[in-house]
Amino acid sequence: MNATSRSFAVGLVSLVLATGCGGRPTAAPAPNRAPSSSTTPAVLPDPCANADIEAGTRLRSGVNVDPGRTGGRSQLNVENGSSLDATVKLVGGGALVRHIFVRASASTSANKIPPGKYRLLVSQGKIWNADQKQFQCNRQAFEYVGGAEFSETATGYSVLTITLQPTAGGTAPTKSISPDAFNGAT
Repeated sequence: MNATSRSFAVGLVSLVLATGCGGRPTAAPAPNRAPSSSTTPAVLPDPCANADIEAGTRLRSGVNVDPGRTGGRSQLNVENGSSLDATVKLVGGGALVRHIFVRASASTSANKIPPGKYRLLVSQGKIWNADQKQFQCNRQAFEYVGGAEFSETATGYSVLTITLQPTAGGTAPTKSISPDAFNGAT
């Protein structure tokens, strides 16, 4: 897996004061203008408008967002062909099995998945907040309707591959869920 290093710009909002000749803020309104009886609050830019996917704490593909269970031999391959970063959760039996980060236009694998039938949930967005473990902009989430089932035998194990973008001939139906439902799923 190749890691690509990218730089990002942090936008700063500054407040500019009108100054007179002495470098101090002016106390009186400009000549020939009536004094304003109200002030207009400064409008701060929307951090999600034209959100840069590189902003925030962007993890590498394959990083475990939350610790999960291991102990199996099965594997989940995730191909994210969308323009949004994603996290993928496997949840079963009231416990989180795996929660991994997948960058936009990247692929990764989660190994050592124990046998079982799990809910398979996906959250996508821009500007990852590592403290809140969620995206800040363009948040959306969905769940694979049939979930995911992994099994093992003495001679083999499951390898499941999912794509996070619609695929011609794809057979895995999904349903939209709220990002908050995704965050609360364990």
